[in-house]
Formats: sequence, structure tokens, C-alpha cells
Amino acid sequence: MVIRRGDEKPLQSQKAGTREGKTLDTLYTSILQQAFGDDDPEDDSKTRSVLSAVVLAVNPLSPSAIAKLLGFDIQNVSPLLSSVSSLLIFQEHPGHPVRPFHKSFPDFTTDSTRCTNKEIQLFSGISLVVIEEFNRCRSIDK
Repeated sequence: MVIRRGDEKPLQSQKAGTREGKTLDTLYTSILQQAFGDDDPEDDSKTRSVLSAVVLAVNPLSPSAIAKLLGFDIQNVSPLLSSVSSLLIFQEHPGHPVRPFHKSFPDFTTDSTRCTNKEIQLFSGISLVVIEEFNRCRSIDK
């Protein structure tokens, strides 16, 4: 399953079956495990929501826009983004947009066959069904 913005094409070398793709998946998993490793489930839920906003936004959102969208205090959003700063292009200024560092990160987070660790998945249950159906419909239109 792949959600992309515009006419972007996936890079062949980042497909899950390639060595490069598996290396990136391992890196993403390791970083996300650290970010979700906190003992506070509420922080995990907030981190998941903030990363979901970054990954699914067609136009990159700033930390202040993410906070407003999710109903969080801006003071809570920046530390959550900092916990995965190696995956994002992120500046401390709350008005600058946040983007995934690499195109393959959104693909990884929205593909349950690549992101198999349930504790770090951004989407689960009904969310994945909706995303998969959306992608299926998009592939029919092409």
C-alpha cells in the first residue's frame, strides 16, 4: 500500500523486497521503537497522531498547525517531533513546516507488510482498511 503526493513515483531501490529497502525499514523500525519506547501510553498515542499528520499531509504542516489540528499544546508537539528528528526535516521554530526526511518513510509507515511491529505502526485497524481501500481505488483509476 502506498500513499503519495501528486505524481511521485516510488524509488525502485526502496521497495521492501530489496536489500536497500530492508535496510531502511530496519532503520525506521529502530528509530520508531525508541520514540514509542516510553512507558507512557498517552505519549505513544500523541506521537502516533503527530507523525500521522506529518506523513499524510499533502502540504507540509508546521508544528503549530499540527498542534492546532490535533488540539494539542504546541509545547507538547515539538518534543514529540524531536523524538524522531532523524526521520524528519524539522526546525525548532513552530512556524516552519515539517517534512519526512526521505520519501520512503511515509511509504513505510502506511504499509503494514513493511512496518510489522504493531507497537510502532502509525495506523491500525480501521485506519489501515481505509488507507488500503483508498490506494486500491487510486490504482483502478490509473
